Amino acid sequence: MSSLTNIFSGPWGDDKSGKTSEKTEKIIKETILDFKKEAERVRKGSSNNNYGGGDFEVPNPNKLFAIVLVAGVALWLASGFYKITPGEEGVVLRFGKYIQTTQPGLNYHLPSPIETVIKVNTQLDNSTEIGFRSLGKAARYYANRRGGNDSDIRDVPSESLMLTGDQRIVDLDFEVLWRVGNAKDYLFNLENPQKTIHDVAETAIREVIGTHKLDDALTDGKTKIKNEVRDLMSKVLDDYKSGIIITGLQWRQVQPPAPVKQAFLDVKAALKDADRMRNEAEGYANDIIPKAKGQAEQILQDADAYAQSKVAAAKGEADRFEQQLKAYNQAKSITEKRLYIEAMEEVLANSNKVIMSKNAGGNVLPYLPLDKKNNVR
Repeated sequence: MSSLTNIFSGPWGDDKSGKTSEKTEKIIKETILDFKKEAERVRKGSSNNNYGGGDFEVPNPNKLFAIVLVAGVALWLASGFYKITPGEEGVVLRFGKYIQTTQPGLNYHLPSPIETVIKVNTQLDNSTEIGFRSLGKAARYYANRRGGNDSDIRDVPSESLMLTGDQRIVDLDFEVLWRVGNAKDYLFNLENPQKTIHDVAETAIREVIGTHKLDDALTDGKTKIKNEVRDLMSKVLDDYKSGIIITGLQWRQVQPPAPVKQAFLDVKAALKDADRMRNEAEGYANDIIPKAKGQAEQILQDADAYAQSKVAAAKGEADRFEQQLKAYNQAKSITEKRLYIEAMEEVLANSNKVIMSKNAGGNVLPYLPLDKKNNVR
């Protein structure tokens, strides 16, 4: 009887703790006992009938009714078995009131109309479109008949156009991906889940976009905006106890409004060219500056070496002069003659020389070096 006790537990026929009352158990036991007695009586009566003779005995209507009644009740009770597949949750209602949520596997509920089961898929990824609508086959067919294009997407400007934080307009289409996390909350806390998600998503995107610049929405700020919208939606839906989990957001289109799109693209192209030229200039600077620094360092090193060599040479000349002065003070005539000879050696080292005796006087013809074209004496 423990299984029957669990079957009939609920808001009716039980106490405040949720357990079956003694009165209800007594009624159930008496009913089942009466069914058993009636079935046994019908079985015994059927075995005593004389079906082998020539006379046919008409069954007792009361017995026949009892058999049909027992069979009907058995089938009715058996109809309460149901199966929940993996990825689903079963929400059991008793006269429209929530009783429990059942998990995958074979389960039982009181047959209809006492209890009913609503199966909810908790693994299915659903989507809600903001700023656009995907057209089905029938919608595309009639759109083509009216002379429209064959695009699968219909833009909804009233949803897609929104104001950014720098007082500019952006045309943004995106899709919200979600699934059911709590079947009970999903069924009973939201009157229209799709509309609720749509309204929450539109409100969240407008609030977040209003705090960002247009350039953020069109460039590297997309990921940050997407995360902020998802977090805000999750918070609002949790406050509603909606039983919905936001699994992701997908940007379908993020661009300026159509009337200014071309101008924006021109500005964007100009900015891209400016970035390219800036990068080229930085690359050239990064290439030439190290070379210039290297050359400057080399010049400094050469200058330092030259200075050191000159200083060393000057010191050497000074030392030599001091030595010559010392020698001159000791022997003036000898030193003068030696200095004269050294000077002549230095002067005449690379010169053409003609040596004549000082005693020759005018008896010697002047020497004319005819073999020398450039040096004439």
